[in-house]
Amino acid sequence: MRAQDELRAVIRQMQAGDSTAAAKLRRLLDAGELDAAGQAAAHVWLAEASDDAGFKLQRLQNALACTPDNAQIQQAVQALLAEKPPRPNLPSAPSLPDIPRVVGINGGANGVASAVFVMQSGMLATTSYALGGAQRLTVSLGDGRTVAGKLLRRFPGIDLALAALPLRLDGRLPIAPPAALTVGQELVALGFDGARLQTKLTALEGVGAGHWLATNLPVAKLPDAGGNPLYDDRGQLAGLMTRNTAGGGMALALKISAILTLAEQAQRDKQMQPGARCCPACGGLARSPIYGGHSCESCGGDLPVDETLAAPQTDILQQLYGEAASRACAHCGARVGFQGGRCLRCGQRSER
Repeated sequence: MRAQDELRAVIRQMQAGDSTAAAKLRRLLDAGELDAAGQAAAHVWLAEASDDAGFKLQRLQNALACTPDNAQIQQAVQALLAEKPPRPNLPSAPSLPDIPRVVGINGGANGVASAVFVMQSGMLATTSYALGGAQRLTVSLGDGRTVAGKLLRRFPGIDLALAALPLRLDGRLPIAPPAALTVGQELVALGFDGARLQTKLTALEGVGAGHWLATNLPVAKLPDAGGNPLYDDRGQLAGLMTRNTAGGGMALALKISAILTLAEQAQRDKQMQPGARCCPACGGLARSPIYGGHSCESCGGDLPVDETLAAPQTDILQQLYGEAASRACAHCGARVGFQGGRCLRCGQRSER
């Protein structure tokens, strides 16, 4: 594959929210096979993938050196140079020295649910079914305290939702090694209401290779909307109970190894694309708000209103949404199309 073609393919990956594509851009630059315009594009996309102002400026200056007459890059460099000095560091998030084995969630689409911490940054996991399209939730820690959290990512295909809390965990998360799980092993599922449900593993893979643990616990016995952490006899977290079944009404649990892989990905996405938002409709990571878009580029669903939304960057939004032969919006003139009667570019209603 020619270097320019590979560059276009990597940029498409980054537009789709694949944060691992940044490493490919660096390899393309190191190979020295891109022309000046290609080098500039690679530097710009590396800048876009970082929230470090110094790194952004360095990459944009590199891009400008490759294409000195590029007005957009000139403006981006000037904007960064004109930014005010960063604010003093705010106090760090409150710590949680004693990590609860299970927490409760209120505010989801399907009633009260359970959840469990899976990252020391304060990220917790529950089921996609439990939260639905809810963006904000209240988390009960079990000691009388409640904490406001927000949806970080949803993966409806495997019934997982991840939420971010303004907490950091001081203790070590008790994660069960994947090799420690065996068919016939006895486990306990915890509910935030105090329920302790004994179960056994009947298979290490239910539906979908690598994701599921099959149990002999009837779904009807789950105490809430799901998200009950599943522990082994050593107190190690093995998985997360869901209301899915492999047949016979017996509940499936998500493996902790699968959850952690997606949690780490979500944390990288949050660091590299802080302006992206989780779409309430499809659960995907929408990058359009970074560039002033009001709708998800994957499903067209409305995104939460954000007063800090950037001014629309027409050229990038054209790529994200796919410029279509639609009638022009009466407000902004864009021809990207409409969702629910609202322009996908400016978000305003336009009469036919």
